[in-house]
Amino acid sequence: MKSRMTSNDLARFLGEKRGCNIFVFGSWLKSASPSDVDLLLVYDEARHSPSDFLQVSKLIGDMLRRYFARPVHLVRLTVREEAEVRFVEREGCVPLVDILQHGDV
Repeated sequence: MKSRMTSNDLARFLGEKRGCNIFVFGSWLKSASPSDVDLLLVYDEARHSPSDFLQVSKLIGDMLRRYFARPVHLVRLTVREEAEVRFVEREGCVPLVDILQHGDV
């Protein structure tokens, strides 16, 4: 039987994936019993090409599915795209690191 991943394990893994900010939005923030986790990954295209970041985001998605033990839906935007559409502000996104630090998992 596999043991549950700790927030320290997750932080260590995500620390290796620099050039990416991860935000939580949607039902995880609004529902007492969300069935999934919606995540926004904002990446620096100077550090990752779109194809490279697709591979990185798949690894991140797999790790977060294990951590949250539920389906994870990923939205990927470059820093420039996020600045244009203001997704974080519009959707009320919260940095994943804040949720992990407060134990809201």
